[in-house]
Amino acid sequence: MKVTLEKFPLINGACALGKRYRSSFEIIASILDIAVEGVSRFVIANRLNTNYMQLRRYLSYLVRMGFIDVEADGKQILYKTSAKGLEFLRLYHALLEMLLENESQVHAGVVCGHVSRQVTVKGRGRRSFGL
Repeated sequence: MKVTLEKFPLINGACALGKRYRSSFEIIASILDIAVEGVSRFVIANRLNTNYMQLRRYLSYLVRMGFIDVEADGKQILYKTSAKGLEFLRLYHALLEMLLENESQVHAGVVCGHVSRQVTVKGRGRRSFGL
């Protein structure tokens, strides 16, 4: 059961969970989803709609964690999602699907806000990703 990010589109520049900005998890999941077939940094930056500096930080983190493999294809360097990265994507999409399936009962934006506050309070905000 592969769930792609297209199922959760951006609405007026906001993510499907009602937030204005993308979280680190959303950006990481997007990068991993884009790099499934092996692509260059340029392709990732264009599809992700981000700048080079931010992309470089995320890519170096994902390579260090083993979520992305770096392959050389002639002169071009390609980034490809590893098995560990695919497992992360599977779990991420499963959790996102669970949140959106219960959206009629509890607005997912409220749930995400609460989870974000809890994570930040415990010292696991953006810095925990080493970004």
